[in-house]
Amino acid sequence: MEAATTTFIGSSFGISRPAKSVARSAFLATNGQDFVRFPHKHYSSVSYSKPSHRRVAYGSKRCMGVRASLSSSSDSSGSIASIAPLQLESPVGQFLSQILISHPHLVPAAVEQQLEQLQTDRDAEKQKEEPSATSTDLVLYRKIAEVKAIERRKTLEEILYALVVQKFMDANVSLISTMASSSTDPSGGVDTRPSQDEKLEGLHSPEAYDMIQNHLALILGNRMGDSTAVVQINKLRAGQVYAASVMYGYFLKRVDQRFQLEKTMKILPNAVDEGETDIHKVVSSHPEAFSDGISHGGFGHGLKASRLRNYVMSFDGETLQRYATIRSKEAVSLIEKHTEALFGRPEIVIALQGTIDSSKDELVKISFGGLKRLVLEAVTFGSFLWDVESYVDSSQRYTSTLATLAFVQQHNGGEDITGDFVRLRFASSDESDHRYRQGDQVPFYVNKVGPFYNPSETYRYFDLPYCLPVNAKEKRLSLGEVLNGDRLVIWPFPVEFLRERKSVPVCKKKLSKDDVAKFRAAVDEDYYYQMYVDDLPIWGFLGRVDKRQQRYCLFNHIHLNIYYNKDRVIEITSGLDTKTMVELTEDKEVDVEFLYTVEWKETDVPFEKRMAKYSQSSSLPRHLGIHWNSVTNSCMAVLLLAGFLAAILRILNNDSVKYANDEELAEDQEETGWKCIHGDVFRFPKHKSLLAACLGSGTQLLTLTVFIFMLALVGVFYPYNRGALLTALVVLYALTSGVAGYTATSFYCQLGGTNWVRNLLLTGCLFCGPLLLIFCFLNAVAVAYTATAALPPGTIVVIALIWTLVSSPLLVLGGIIGKNSKAEFQAPCRTAENAREIPPLRWYRQTVPQMAIAGLLPFILIHTELYYIFASVWDRRIYTIYGILFIIFITLLIVTALITATLTHLQLAAEDHRWWWR
Repeated sequence: MEAATTTFIGSSFGISRPAKSVARSAFLATNGQDFVRFPHKHYSSVSYSKPSHRRVAYGSKRCMGVRASLSSSSDSSGSIASIAPLQLESPVGQFLSQILISHPHLVPAAVEQQLEQLQTDRDAEKQKEEPSATSTDLVLYRKIAEVKAIERRKTLEEILYALVVQKFMDANVSLISTMASSSTDPSGGVDTRPSQDEKLEGLHSPEAYDMIQNHLALILGNRMGDSTAVVQINKLRAGQVYAASVMYGYFLKRVDQRFQLEKTMKILPNAVDEGETDIHKVVSSHPEAFSDGISHGGFGHGLKASRLRNYVMSFDGETLQRYATIRSKEAVSLIEKHTEALFGRPEIVIALQGTIDSSKDELVKISFGGLKRLVLEAVTFGSFLWDVESYVDSSQRYTSTLATLAFVQQHNGGEDITGDFVRLRFASSDESDHRYRQGDQVPFYVNKVGPFYNPSETYRYFDLPYCLPVNAKEKRLSLGEVLNGDRLVIWPFPVEFLRERKSVPVCKKKLSKDDVAKFRAAVDEDYYYQMYVDDLPIWGFLGRVDKRQQRYCLFNHIHLNIYYNKDRVIEITSGLDTKTMVELTEDKEVDVEFLYTVEWKETDVPFEKRMAKYSQSSSLPRHLGIHWNSVTNSCMAVLLLAGFLAAILRILNNDSVKYANDEELAEDQEETGWKCIHGDVFRFPKHKSLLAACLGSGTQLLTLTVFIFMLALVGVFYPYNRGALLTALVVLYALTSGVAGYTATSFYCQLGGTNWVRNLLLTGCLFCGPLLLIFCFLNAVAVAYTATAALPPGTIVVIALIWTLVSSPLLVLGGIIGKNSKAEFQAPCRTAENAREIPPLRWYRQTVPQMAIAGLLPFILIHTELYYIFASVWDRRIYTIYGILFIIFITLLIVTALITATLTHLQLAAEDHRWWWR
């Protein structure tokens, strides 16, 4: 569903339209006083329930063969008018109307199938290619796409409405039908309906109903208890009250869900239990319904203290605004349409002063009991709307999945961070069987810091002037973790299983001017930190910069929400408290107290599936079509090159057969092209030792790559499995050295080489030598800047021992086997004693152009995957599509072989026999 920017806090009557949109309903276009105002208090240490844990009680998901088809024989009895005021117009909506009337228990199954169909249609629409900008069909194409999008949106609105109506039917509550006043019933049918107040009240929690009673008291005032008294009110005002009450119910359901969760977890803020709050700070005014003769009796009259109200009062303005915002445009439109269907479209006139003249609006006479019924129904409608919107949102996944680094927002531009915390959600990085009992110590490590936009630049956590613990110990790291730049230090303060800690001081420190300068520089460069709790990685920014006011702020309070399932840690949510952050003033010492908070929350996610979020946040869900297009292009290139090469081979084979059958023709035929250099084709190349060494090192790297793909495909490498890939590369390179030695030496001996020992040394140093030089330079730079990329001396010794004790012996062993393999080079024809003179070659047959041509096509085939691979290295993305990458790798090998054979033939046809080094 599309995100909406609509809220009822600070709105005229419950809904405020986006700036560029035009209200379709007269109820939503009046000038009025603000609805409800809450004080702007800052409180940022309230945790949220995870979106993935929202559930709507629609029963189990059943696979049913339900299709949105309408029978031609359907009559008026299939109309939804008997149970709801809004008529559903789309084919899916009419189908759901019939289901609601005849088989309401099948609505969830029918809705689920329609949602799947909507998602399928939308995915198919994305797959279509848009015509080129010069095409005459472009305007028509875009118009059709716009119409389809409107139809899908309307269908989604009516699905939401059908689910809301179904929830009312499950509660055995009938919605008020379209209000049409008459001489016999001036209330429009409201007062003649049986009272269902008790049923409506029972659909809300006790805390929520306390706030609903206060809401009723604000609307009805001191006449709330007199249900028989009648008031005359125009439909416009009644519609305003109704729409505002729907929005209020939507908001109330959202905050009540969070309240009930934190109440169950016993983590409610202390302010909730501190007693009654001043009502005058909560409410300032209400819709203009009071101007029609309803005496509200003064604000605050009859209002009760409520724990839920105190809880809402603890929100800061930003949190309150977010909870008061309707999440989707479909829900906003649905509220408008439902209100219009219930009250009709009143005739509205705008006066010269800009006010609304509703004198021509229709008047209804309705009892206070009827008004109470309308308000209760509206609040319940809003509550149900939140439920079904969450259900549809989770089923159809219209909202984007949380990214792995959720804190990658517009942090640098001085914009506020959405929410109370800088929210980070991460799944497991380790499949080990970690089990804990209550009170057991959970491993907590601080790792490194660095600028967010340069992943290669990282430093130790305590290189910044944080409080360095006296008894800080470093974790023993694997080889891959050290190569990855990890430097884990054990956090000396306890994180105990199922034991919460609230704002526990870590230390107090007076930052000197130099310390402040270091922190200011780090905050200015968007430094982030990395920590691990039970091998679960968490990230967060060190501070925030307000560019407009030139304020540098340091976050000094980290808030950990740890989700557990029985005796295992499943997920970590890390936040930074913006309320207590410290301002860093240049050339001024600052006193800082560092704090941390730990909260435990239960989840039903099993331990085996705690990696699911990482898989969902990879490039697989959003860009899978792009990757498969790359695979298709690669396969097409393979087929084209294979066909071209097959044509060449067919011509060569026909020539060979013709010459073999007619020797006289072969003698009389003047030799041209490749036929005249057959005595020079297999002449041994220059620098054959270097060529053999290149062949041996290339074969080793090819073997290494194949083994890496095998490990990746069986699931050894997964996101944030610290150092696994680097460890595998080091170990496999050492173990495959024998392949390099055997290939290089055997080929060198076939070419008639005798100094195989020198060839073996060249093979061993051909790849490792340049790598060693590059490493020495980069390591020296890292040491100079004290970066974590600098390898400790112990790690350098370990790598040297692996190369000396494993790689080198295997290289020599492979060389000995290759020397004794007795393989001989067998040319199909005799080589001439004197080399034939090579004729002048055109520029495109020279070495450099042919190298460019030979590399261009393979690069075109793999450039898509290269983009995502480099993005995972330098842009913090996650790449997990190893299957597709392996297919691309195989096609790369085939294309390289085919284009090499083709270019070699073209070179020989030009009477150039120097093909070895091409």
